[in-house]
Order: sequence, then structure tokens, then C-alpha cells
Amino acid sequence: GQPILAMEIGAVLQGAPLPAIPAVDLVARAVAAIAQGAHTSLPSAPCPTTVDVPPSLAAWLQVGSLDEVAPSPVLTLVRRAHGARFDAMPARLAACPALPLQLPETVNDRLELPLLAHADSAGETPVLAFDVSEDPTVSVMAESFGAWLADEVGLGTLRANDATKRAAKAALGKAKLRM
Repeated sequence: GQPILAMEIGAVLQGAPLPAIPAVDLVARAVAAIAQGAHTSLPSAPCPTTVDVPPSLAAWLQVGSLDEVAPSPVLTLVRRAHGARFDAMPARLAACPALPLQLPETVNDRLELPLLAHADSAGETPVLAFDVSEDPTVSVMAESFGAWLADEVGLGTLRANDATKRAAKAALGKAKLRM
């Protein structure tokens, strides 16, 4: 039946690069995977918001949530997670509104933030990673929240593609920032 076929397709896609699927459709696939037992670190109760968010994040908030749904400037969130280590980031990026995918005070090496700026033609915005595991760096983790969530639940693996490269150029001016 359908559930067995879906599981077989899921097994084939496990670890495969995420295909070029609209971000909202990736959220729908991730929600279906979660319903079948896939794990996500995000809260699972619906969370209505009045904040203007990208379409894939809006789709998620109809079935799930984030720990915080009030936007803050990137620099404010990054300071909560990593102190002053990223204070040298460009002012344009530091001022962008963003939402944390996890409470900044609870992260270890990497804080991931969906920006609420630099939307592509579909209205999707990139998810940035602020990483301190070695030298502090900022990179585009995913071109959209939908791609990030699909990776989170194991529907594929994120990889650099044209969409992430465009998102990095729009948000960072280049592929990766080193602080």
C-alpha cells in the first residue's frame, strides 16, 4: 500500500541530496515523515503568528512551532549564543530580522537562524549557521526553512547548489564569512 511505498521511497532518498522541490512541498513531506515517526528538534504544537515569515516557515507554523516567534536582529540572537565573537559581521547582516531555530542560550557550537530578509523569487529566505566549532564562520545552512526541515527529519542531505549560492550572495555577499 501507500505507507510501504512511502517508506521505500524514503529509504532510497535517505542521505541523497535534496532535490529541487518547492520549499512548501518540502515542509509537507517533512510533516508526513514526522507523522510516521521521524524526529525534529522543533516543537510540534501549531503556533499562529502575525509576523511576516517565508511561505515554508508559515506552512510549518500551522502544524509546528519554534521556541521563539518574535523576530530579533541577527546580532542580538548571535550574542545570546556566542557572546561578542561575531560582532565584526557586516552591519547589514547584523541588523537583519531573524528567528532562532533553537534558543540561542542552549546551542553549543552552531546557531541556526532563518533570516526574515533576502527573499528569493518564491519568497523564501535562507537559514544561516553561525559556527564557533573552529574559527567563527557564517554560512548559508539551507536556501529555505523547508530545505532545512527536510534535512532535519532525514529526507535528504543539504548540499551547496545554485539556490544556496544565490542565498549566500544575497545574505553574505559571498559563500562564507570568517570572523
